[in-house]
Amino acid sequence: MNVQLSSSGIGHGALTGTGKARPVDAATLGPAKSAPSGAARRHASAARRTEFAAQQEHVNRQVTYAQRSIVFIEQTLASLQELKAALSGSAGRGASASSNVQASLDRVQAQWQTRHGATGGALGPDLVFDDQGSARQSFRVHALTLEALQNERAEVLTVYPRGAGKPSVSLPIDGRYRSDHEWARRVDYALAASGINASVNEERELAFDTQESRWPELQQHLMIQGNGHRFPGGRPSRAQAEAIKPPIDPSAWQIGNAAERRQTLRSTVHALDHLQQVRESLDRMLAHAHSAIRPDRDVQTGEAAQIAATFDAMLEQTNDFQRFTTIGAALRGLNDYRVRSVIG
Repeated sequence: MNVQLSSSGIGHGALTGTGKARPVDAATLGPAKSAPSGAARRHASAARRTEFAAQQEHVNRQVTYAQRSIVFIEQTLASLQELKAALSGSAGRGASASSNVQASLDRVQAQWQTRHGATGGALGPDLVFDDQGSARQSFRVHALTLEALQNERAEVLTVYPRGAGKPSVSLPIDGRYRSDHEWARRVDYALAASGINASVNEERELAFDTQESRWPELQQHLMIQGNGHRFPGGRPSRAQAEAIKPPIDPSAWQIGNAAERRQTLRSTVHALDHLQQVRESLDRMLAHAHSAIRPDRDVQTGEAAQIAATFDAMLEQTNDFQRFTTIGAALRGLNDYRVRSVIG
């Protein structure tokens, strides 16, 4: 059987159907590719530096928020363990034991109130971590439900997240039947410009969320104007927005009687398990960030040398301020975790 290979795979000739080589001229090979110009190389080098700096900035921010969240979780776990011990040992021990339980509960509640500030806004009420420090608050809006959206009456809702007279967004409802998830996508698209997201939660409800820092203002000022079907027409009316119950809520724990103490003990055990799971997920994320900070050993030394040479060339600038700026940018975000990652 004869085998024919294309000329692109042969350096100085090509095989014919009989297996004999024939010469390939310059026209067949086409024009030779020229090496990248100096400007192109500098542009590519600058692009790599920009990409590297952006990646490191993201990792630094992610690690910082994760570390702050872990510190908060560790402190809260310690307080919860103390409360659990106090509740477990309070049965039949009189006023002194009850006083210890109350003091422990007060510490847990006070500790929980610091969550947003202690984590820099990275750990939300639902304990979902956000590496941008923009944790979300989930809520529902009375009368704006999936059942209401499936109503056949068409209506255009005008939503005022910051109150009447402030910027608004329109939510058209055409009265057609759609699946729950399709309605949620349409609502999410309509409200996105106002910083509100919509989705179907695990309870098959239409749930909303916004940045936790914006939630108090939104809850107080949210208004909606309709055409008289789902919401009153004529002028905007106050919409009742209610925060969705978080998985851990120490403010609701009671210890007034034996039944309440048993329930609080169950809630404490649940909180310990849930926070430990969150802690483990953050540990895994830090391990991933560690690999990003400290690349694999088999990274090509040529690229590493090029980065080092570029940095050295930047330091050769005669302007002392520029030299200081270069060093400062390289050291920005260098914390004890990153030092241990490099020398460990």
